[in-house]
Amino acid sequence: MKFNQKHFEQFKSQGYTILENALSEEKRLEISKGLRSCLPPWEDIKDNPPDNRSAFETFPFEDVALNRFYVEPGLLAFVKRILGSDQIHYKPGYSIVRYPGGCTGSQQGWHIDNGNNSLLPESEDWRYGQVVVWYWPEAVTKDQAPLNIIPKPYENDLSKVITLAVPANTLVIFHNYVWHSGSDYKSDQGQRYSHGSMYGLSEFHWEGLLHLTNRGTNPHFKKFIASLTAKDRELFRFPEVGHPYYTEKTLTLLEEQYPGWNARGEYSENNT
Repeated sequence: MKFNQKHFEQFKSQGYTILENALSEEKRLEISKGLRSCLPPWEDIKDNPPDNRSAFETFPFEDVALNRFYVEPGLLAFVKRILGSDQIHYKPGYSIVRYPGGCTGSQQGWHIDNGNNSLLPESEDWRYGQVVVWYWPEAVTKDQAPLNIIPKPYENDLSKVITLAVPANTLVIFHNYVWHSGSDYKSDQGQRYSHGSMYGLSEFHWEGLLHLTNRGTNPHFKKFIASLTAKDRELFRFPEVGHPYYTEKTLTLLEEQYPGWNARGEYSENNT
């Protein structure tokens, strides 16, 4: 992912920015395939669709490409610049599919993602709150329940709505204090896939949508964490290299829980 100064300035002034051609075609196809493997396309379920015509899956995913998206170097660098710190955490999001029929999107109503994502009310200091990321590996038309957002200077002025009907391989980043809403699926075919995540400052432990501390025995989580560098593990709330938690005993136990934990030898010289 390659962001430039204009993306940064747009986010700071408007509360959002859009990046087209976000990933290589190979990675786009991997994510599209991964989403279809856990959230079936309309063609496969149209004879017995869910009542609300929507479904979602949460991290960790069985498909490794969906998990690896969250540690894309360009994405992390941009988020860290926005938040003004290298000390950030992944604040779990989820992936969604919308299907024809129903009114699942507009029923959300216009809102900011704070009441359900934080114990604290909105602050004028944007270090609080979180950075929201949505990625669409496949094109989203105006009839496929696109996301609607209102640039931050206009708060909830509905005359300023931006509808994110976007080409394939598009990503939007916005602050969770930005007003936004889903919309209804008006087409009678296809589906709309969204792959999402959230990030925030690691010191703000009162913020987050879903939490990770119950995932330590999940086989997909274990495999994913074992594959990461020590630095990337900090995104997922693991202590940094050199932390006093790491002893000869705990490193042995970590290797048992996350096979391959120290394959790079990053923790070895810090054994005590």
